[in-house]
Amino acid sequence: MLNLGLGVGRPIVGYFSDSIGRINMATAMTGLCGVFCLLLWTFAKSFGLLCFFALLAGAVCGTFWSTIVPVGAEMVGLKDLPSALSIAFMMMMFPTTFAEPIGLMLKRSHGNIYLDAQLFTGFMFIAAALCSWFIRSWKITDTDRKEVAKRRREDVGGIDLDRGETPTSCISYAYTIVGNLFVWIKV
Repeated sequence: MLNLGLGVGRPIVGYFSDSIGRINMATAMTGLCGVFCLLLWTFAKSFGLLCFFALLAGAVCGTFWSTIVPVGAEMVGLKDLPSALSIAFMMMMFPTTFAEPIGLMLKRSHGNIYLDAQLFTGFMFIAAALCSWFIRSWKITDTDRKEVAKRRREDVGGIDLDRGETPTSCISYAYTIVGNLFVWIKV
């Protein structure tokens, strides 16, 4: 059922990621998968509800695989994309290698024996969505700064006026990133 959800969800995610933004879609669907894990999976006591959860979670849990290449291209550029993907896949090797033993260690001996693993999974999806949300904000800030620098160069006839990073500009940059958390634009 999860694979059926993946088969239906991936094209839909791909279509809407083109219209609302790849990073926006990756962030929203990762968070939604965490919500499904916490609200549906933890309370699924019947096979029907578990199948319903598998369809919904399957539709959104594969968002990473649908969006990693276009998001990676936006973040690092096409030139560095193969290296960035290699690093990302290598970094996933250890967590995925030990995910099953960790899940089994979280298993309880009585009651709702998989509740801890279900909660851990849901909260990890939420944490991933929060990280993606900050990456989205950084990307908005970085794009804005590049546009301002380009306009500044055009205004002075192509001379690059690099003023360097000062503590004040770093603090201002951090405030801008936090402020851009709540800006809605296509990214």
